[in-house]
Amino acid sequence: MTAPKNDPQQPVIQAKNLRVEYRINREWLTAVNGVDLAINPLKIHGLVGESGSGKSTLALAMMNYMADNARIGAGQVLLDG
Repeated sequence: MTAPKNDPQQPVIQAKNLRVEYRINREWLTAVNGVDLAINPLKIHGLVGESGSGKSTLALAMMNYMADNARIGAGQVLLDG
């Protein structure tokens, strides 16, 4: 058997209009809002930004590995298209 070839035009994972929120003191606070990101195969990607800008929050949300007080408030994460 041969492994399926990755289509370099088809994202491996992508976020569409993603909003991530944290519950703090009975209130939902938005940490990341309206993010669109596509990770294509066979490419090197970097996510850069200032401290506290939501890089880790975005990455963890895309892997569905968030804190107990976090949720995806809007948007979607798609795996393999």
